Amino acid sequence: CAKAGRTAEAEACFKSMEAMRQAPDEVTYSTLVNIFARASAVDRAVDWLESMEASSCPPNIVACSSLVQAYAKTTAIDEAVQSLDIIKAKGLRADKVLYATVLNASARASRVEDAMALIERMRKEAIRPDVVCHGSVMNGLARRGDPEGACRWLQSMEEESCQPNIVVFANAFQACAAARPPRIDLAEWLLERMHRHNLRPDGRLNALLGRLLGPRFSEQPLQRVNR
Repeated sequence: CAKAGRTAEAEACFKSMEAMRQAPDEVTYSTLVNIFARASAVDRAVDWLESMEASSCPPNIVACSSLVQAYAKTTAIDEAVQSLDIIKAKGLRADKVLYATVLNASARASRVEDAMALIERMRKEAIRPDVVCHGSVMNGLARRGDPEGACRWLQSMEEESCQPNIVVFANAFQACAAARPPRIDLAEWLLERMHRHNLRPDGRLNALLGRLLGPRFSEQPLQRVNR
């Protein structure tokens, strides 16, 4: 039932267990929460989590994580963050993957400040944000057309020794292109930073840089980057 996401069958199985006086354990409840969460039936997932809490099985990290992921999938950012709060309140610990899921959803929803706050929260909880986490913030800044914010965020990554990748730079360049007027000066600064990190622009990024920088994007700097 879990793999197929068959919610009706899962509930029928639970009722059969009750009829046979078999006490459901935390695996049973966690599976039900997960099935409904994956089916985007978030309200029912919450119901099962509450049922789990009302029983002799306190909610575990598997069940709580399923709920966070369901909220993130539907870009219900406030609810996802609240679920992270619940995880902490119960003495459980969200991992980097779970934070990355909410960060990605925040970026897709253009909730950049929320994404930044999640990064700071990770630091306070001694979870080191990786390039994927930082990349979500950069994606949100690109969507917002905030090149100055993108450049500041790149610098903060460098300060904490997080190596940016080509996706991070592509989003930063996209932020420069989306600004009105386009920020050619910051794009040139980013090109130099990309050179320092020995990163190579791919075909799509080359095309973007050509449109953004025009004659400034000569073969000479491209060759330096491609070494």
